[in-house]
Amino acid sequence: MTKQNLKTHLIKQTFWAYLLSYIAAPFGLFIKILYSKNLSLEDFGLFYMVLGFYSLISIFNDLGFTETLSYYGVKFYEKKDYKSLKLSYYYAILMQLGTGIIISSLIFIFSEFLSIWWFNTPNAAGLLRLMTIYFICVNTIKPMYSIFLVKLDMFWNKLFTSLYLIGVFIISFILFKLNIFNNSISAGISWSGTFLILVIFYFFIVRWKFKKEFSSEKLHFDFKLYKKLWSYALPVVIGSGATLILGRIDTQMIGIMTNVSNVGFYEIALSTASILSILIMPAVGFLFPLTTKLITEKKKKELENILSLFYRVFLFILIPLFIIFTQYGKLIISILFDSNKFHSYNLFIPLLISALFAIYYGLNFQILAGLGKVKQRNKILYLAGFSNIILNYIFIKLFGFVGVAYSTTIVSFILFISSYIIIYKDNIKIKINKFFLILLNGIIFYLLVDFLKKVIKLNNFYIEGIIVLCISGISYLIIGWLFKIYRISEIMRMGGIENK
Repeated sequence: MTKQNLKTHLIKQTFWAYLLSYIAAPFGLFIKILYSKNLSLEDFGLFYMVLGFYSLISIFNDLGFTETLSYYGVKFYEKKDYKSLKLSYYYAILMQLGTGIIISSLIFIFSEFLSIWWFNTPNAAGLLRLMTIYFICVNTIKPMYSIFLVKLDMFWNKLFTSLYLIGVFIISFILFKLNIFNNSISAGISWSGTFLILVIFYFFIVRWKFKKEFSSEKLHFDFKLYKKLWSYALPVVIGSGATLILGRIDTQMIGIMTNVSNVGFYEIALSTASILSILIMPAVGFLFPLTTKLITEKKKKELENILSLFYRVFLFILIPLFIIFTQYGKLIISILFDSNKFHSYNLFIPLLISALFAIYYGLNFQILAGLGKVKQRNKILYLAGFSNIILNYIFIKLFGFVGVAYSTTIVSFILFISSYIIIYKDNIKIKINKFFLILLNGIIFYLLVDFLKKVIKLNNFYIEGIIVLCISGISYLIIGWLFKIYRISEIMRMGGIENK
C-alpha cells in the first residue's frame, strides 16, 4: 500500500471508527440510565457486579488467542498467507468456545455457593446462571470481530460495539415497558440474548467478508502454527489476567467489603467519567495493527509522527473537556441519573483524573502490542494489578468505597508512566510538541470559564452554561490556532503518512 493509499485508508477507517463509536457511545450511557431508573440501587449494583465477575474470570477463558490473531493476522494477511490466517481464526474461536463452556458449567453448578460466598446475597444465583449464556457468547465472538483488524477494517470491527449496545438497550427497554421482570433478570436476558444473536450474525459476516481468502483453504490441524501462536498467546493471557484485575476488581472489592448498592454508586460515577474517553478513543483501536504494519515495513519515522500527533491532539482536546467536567460534574450526574444517586459525585473527580491517564496508557498499550512487547507490558500490568488490590483494601478501610477511586487514579498514573518508558527505551520517540503552549491555553480556558460563570447570570442555568462554554470554547480554538498548536491539514496527514 502506497503512502497516499495508506493515508486515504486511515482517514476512511478513522471516520468509521468515530462515527460508529459516537453512535454506540450514547447507548452505553443510556443503558445505565435506563437501569438506574428501573432497578433498585441494590439490583443495579448486583447486575454490574455479576457483569464484572464474568469479565474477571474471562482471564481463564481467552487464553490470549484473540490478541494473537490480531498480531499474527496482520503479518499473514500482508504476506497473503491465507491458510495460516484461516487456521489462526478457527483456533481462536475453538479455544474461546471450549473453555467458555467448561467455565460456565462450573459456575452454573456452584451458583448458589457463589451467591453467598462472593456476592453476599442469594439473589445473585439466578442471575449468575442466566449470564452463563452471555459469558460463552461474549468470548466466542471476540475473534469474529477482531479478525477485521488484519485489514484495518474499522467498520465491521466497531460495528459490533454499536450493535450490541443498541441491541441491549432495545431489549432492556422492551422488557421494562412490558413489566415482565422488575429486577436484574431483565438486564441478564437483554445481555445474553443480544450476544447470542450477534455470535450467529458475525459468524456468517466473516464467512462473507473473507470468502476470497478462506474459500480455497482446507481446515486441518497444524501443530507448528499452533505452537507459534501459543508462544505469543501465553504471555498475552498472563497480561490479560492483570488487565482484567485492574478493570474489574474494583467493583468486586466494593461489593465484597461493603455492599452491592455501593457498586451502583461507583458504576454511575465511572460511567460519567468515562464520557471523557468516548469522545477521543475510537481512533486508537487500529494503532495495534498499524504499529505492527509500519514496524514490519521499517517505517519507524512515519510511526513516530503518527503517535506524536495522537499525543498532542488528545491533550489539546482533553484539557478543556476535563475543565468542563470539573466545573459542571454535579450538573451532569444530576441530569443523567436520579437525585438519590448524587452521592456518586464523591467518586467522580478522582475517577475523572484516572480517565485522563487511562486514555494515554491505553494508547501506549496498543503500541506495545504492535511492537510485540507483551512480556514488558505484562510486568507493569501485574505490578499495577497487585498494587491496585492492596491500595483498594487499604483505601476502602480508610475512606470507605470512595477510596477505590483514589487507588484507581494512582495505578492509572503508574501505568501511563511505565508504559511510556518502555516505548521510549525501544527507540520510539513520542513527542508532544508545544506542550507548554497547550497547558497555557488550558489555563486561559479555565480562567475564562470561571470569569464568565460569575459575569453571565441568567434565569435559565442551562442556557447560561451553553453561552459560557461556547464563548470559552471558541476562544480556546482561536488561541490554539494562533499558537499554531494544531492545523487541520496536519491532522488530515495523520501526522507523518506524508512527511512534513
